[in-house]
Amino acid sequence: MSVRYDEELPIVLKGAGWSAEVMITSPARGLFGGPKQVHFALPVGRKVPATVAYTRGRTVSFDGEKSARWDDWFVKIYQCQSGDVDALRDYLHRQAVALQQANAAVPGRPRIPIEPPWAVTPVQIVRGSGEEDRAGDVATRLGAPVDAVVVADGPMRTLPLWFQDHPSNSGLYLLAVSPLLTQPPWDQWCPTPAIERLEHFASMAVGLDKLHALGWAHCDIRPDNVCGYLIPGAREYVLVDTDSGTPTSQPPPELPTPDFYLRRPRLSDGLRYDPGELRAQDRFGFALVMLTALAGRDCMERLLRIDDDHRPADSAPAVAEVLRQNWREPRWRSLIEVLAEPFGPVGPAGRGVEDEGPWAADWLSRLTQAMPGEAPEWSAPPGWVDPAEYARDIALFRTTLRQRPRSQFELQSEANDLLERQSQRVAARTAARYAALVLLGFLAVLLVIAFDVTGWGM
Repeated sequence: MSVRYDEELPIVLKGAGWSAEVMITSPARGLFGGPKQVHFALPVGRKVPATVAYTRGRTVSFDGEKSARWDDWFVKIYQCQSGDVDALRDYLHRQAVALQQANAAVPGRPRIPIEPPWAVTPVQIVRGSGEEDRAGDVATRLGAPVDAVVVADGPMRTLPLWFQDHPSNSGLYLLAVSPLLTQPPWDQWCPTPAIERLEHFASMAVGLDKLHALGWAHCDIRPDNVCGYLIPGAREYVLVDTDSGTPTSQPPPELPTPDFYLRRPRLSDGLRYDPGELRAQDRFGFALVMLTALAGRDCMERLLRIDDDHRPADSAPAVAEVLRQNWREPRWRSLIEVLAEPFGPVGPAGRGVEDEGPWAADWLSRLTQAMPGEAPEWSAPPGWVDPAEYARDIALFRTTLRQRPRSQFELQSEANDLLERQSQRVAARTAARYAALVLLGFLAVLLVIAFDVTGWGM
């Protein structure tokens, strides 16, 4: 029997004060790559394997406040083994409740959990069977209940054939549904700090502090796990990929964070992270996100690359030195010192990055206070060459290097060769331009002489 990949899965998401009928597209027709194997390290010390596929959904009808409506959804479909589905469902539900409680700490008018602003994207968990499952609503300080696990209008005894091996096993599937957001186009390099972005991280900072106060950590904060969205009058950034979250009181033996973004090397087998290290990893990731937003991705990645057995991101003075090379004007010195603080043993205001208590909102406030006043009127120094004239050459240079991953030594060697070749092209182009100008000037002199000798134009 052939599988129809154009068939959609209808579900109705229900929360406090809203409901949405959503059509889920086949993962085979989605835009997020194929299924992959994942493992969840549950707090009970159990490791649960699952297959996850990524797809999207679209709202076909909505009942509730207009400000809470989302037309497009990001959907993760987890296929579990029969003995694991209940444990994973309970874990993802507890995770979703903690995330919504963190969002409730974000200042603003009273609102339902699906309505922004948020610190982390809200997630709804749907059982593949569609059976009703409300594991206890949790009251928030905004007076609205946190959404329980949402349900379909009626039991979904089977899922479409495009994802299941056995049509009768719909109970082995879990769907995590969240608003579909877009990743910000981070700059590669910022010649001056992009300080106008600081205010867009206020909700994220408050929510991260609240998440830690609730005894949870995100565990995979990095630039690729940040998305942006618009609300009336403002742009906001929000954390995504929240299924990596874990209770700090029961740390996992390993973190889902890619090695490149880890604050410290991975632990040996049999060891576990302590709660302070989970908070520190989150804060390290948040600092990397802020560096990317203010200084550009190139600068952030430079701090994480190992050179001669040293990584600049392991030392606050080394981070500050790299930033001073980027931003040479004296007026950025205070901002640089505060921006580098999380990379040392002692964080903002003398507090360790592993400590309990609020941290991110404090640090963001100090970054804002360290911003200088109006810049003095700039005048070009003698011999200044406007880099805008060579923007295409610079872009080509960066793009070519990024397409050829190498070791640090090979990368530097190839960069030198590429820079020399590109410089020769620029020099040849510039020389041709000046040669043309000289030729035009010579022809002009000949014309003047011809006019003078022959009397043309008299």
